[in-house]
Amino acid sequence: MRSIIQEKTGQCYLCMKLHDDYSAKYTEEHHVFMGAKDRKMSERFGLKVQLCKAHHEHDGGPEAVHRNHEICVELQREAQKAFVLKFPDLNFRDFFSKSTMTDEEMEEIRQQATKEQKEDDGSGFILLEDEDED
Repeated sequence: MRSIIQEKTGQCYLCMKLHDDYSAKYTEEHHVFMGAKDRKMSERFGLKVQLCKAHHEHDGGPEAVHRNHEICVELQREAQKAFVLKFPDLNFRDFFSKSTMTDEEMEEIRQQATKEQKEDDGSGFILLEDEDED
């Protein structure tokens, strides 16, 4: 499945997020959740991003996702949020061996998605909240 997080544009997801670097470069596909079962589920649900070698490889540097636990977890949280938004009726924990969010955090995201769907009338426009006019 195509990524539900990032279009394949030749840009590194972490270069953009961490350094505002939107330049095109060689990238590799990174399955956000690793391990045999979780990698298959990442593929199935599109939880993958494009990373440059410096952000992907074990020896790529201090920000490499396979070396930096904090960056890895942050990417997993973003992927989990994308999953909950895209598949609000599915339980993330039914498919993946670990969760980076609490049940309360996931429910808040589901409610946000439901509210946004209700506000979307299908016309392509999103209704803005009325402002108080003085």
